[in-house]
Amino acid sequence: MARFNTSGFYLALLALIVLAAYMVWGSNGFMVLVSLKDEETRVLKKNQDIMLKNQRIETIIARLKHDGTYIEHIAKHEFGLAGEEELIFRFEPKGPGESGPMGSNN
Repeated sequence: MARFNTSGFYLALLALIVLAAYMVWGSNGFMVLVSLKDEETRVLKKNQDIMLKNQRIETIIARLKHDGTYIEHIAKHEFGLAGEEELIFRFEPKGPGESGPMGSNN
């Protein structure tokens, strides 16, 4: 029966353990791969969000170029402008002690 070389066995086992550890935690190891996959997922999600935002902006730009009703809506609601023959009434908030309509104190 052949004699088993224990020092060679332990040296080979140590080399396998070091190699496995390097494959998992090394500069190009499994943990880096997992981290890169997570980063890729985040970047793809962010890219998709930006693409949706760009699509909404392109829709708004197209409406501003071609839809007069939309331009009028924006002018009225975002800039407080009035159309022809329209009046804008602005009411100041009541101060304390001032009575409201019909003498109520709201």
